[in-house]
Amino acid sequence: MMNQKTNILILSANWRADLVRAFQKALARRGGGKVIAADMSALSAALFAGDEYEVVPALNSPGFIDHLLGICTRRDISAIIPSIDKDLPVLAAATERLMAAGIRPVVSDPDAIGICDDKLRTYQYFVERRFPTPTSWLPSEFFASEPRPDWPILIKPRRGIGGKGVHRINSAEELDFWLKRVPDPILQEFLPGIEYSFDTLSDFNGKALSVVPRERLYVRDGEVFKARTVLNEQFIELVASVAEALGLRGPAVIQGILDGQGDLKLTEINPRFGSGILLAIAAGADQAFDLVRLVQGEAVQPSLGQFTDGLYMLRHYDAFFATAEQLPK
Repeated sequence: MMNQKTNILILSANWRADLVRAFQKALARRGGGKVIAADMSALSAALFAGDEYEVVPALNSPGFIDHLLGICTRRDISAIIPSIDKDLPVLAAATERLMAAGIRPVVSDPDAIGICDDKLRTYQYFVERRFPTPTSWLPSEFFASEPRPDWPILIKPRRGIGGKGVHRINSAEELDFWLKRVPDPILQEFLPGIEYSFDTLSDFNGKALSVVPRERLYVRDGEVFKARTVLNEQFIELVASVAEALGLRGPAVIQGILDGQGDLKLTEINPRFGSGILLAIAAGADQAFDLVRLVQGEAVQPSLGQFTDGLYMLRHYDAFFATAEQLPK
């Protein structure tokens, strides 16, 4: 095993103390190193979990990448791990510059991120590659359909996050109501089955290394609180092929739902760690550990299907406490 101290920066860490701790444990197994938690708000819980912290400007601030490079140089950072969707295009656009400075941004390329960021483009990609997916329409396409699709359907923003703006539509009157309130919407076939998320990890050449399906038992505001692992080889093979076809690098969450016949239909891709990653790690697919190995230059072999089946996750709230003097500056 390589004995190599490696420092990692988690960007937009916010409340992801769980992710910070997962990488602290992974680094401890790989020779040590520090996790630096960075966020634009001093009131971010993850800053208290990090070995060190940085309060940074907003992502769209002038000179943000210059500021980030300064932090990485000062902290001897080997890799930057994004936490939210807004991080992704910023890091992807700066990949060449960061890599030239010896810093690995753990992010897919801009084309892949552009597809994942737009639910219409994601749908079109699935269709073009013949991956199973629920039928989707722009509103104009829906109204032009003959015959008109049956109710219910879903409406969602093309670039929404966290399940915000997603509504079940049961009638033309409801559709008219929500079309006036959901920005830049897409309509989608409603499927009645179980919802799944698939925590994936790919190497920096786009090879799928790990896929862990989890049944979403309870989700609040897009965050999973109760879930269980499901060892389904057919699902794993399908999702791995999606990740490789798109050339994803690093972590991603691919989502899907079962139709009335029990077949999986894929709905969206989030090319970053999801809120349920701790379940994959606890089940034996330690994607944080494997990502550290990749950052350290080790060739990691695929371990598809190597995790504990039927493991449940029951997340709960926790808290840090600080006086005004103790808050990060």
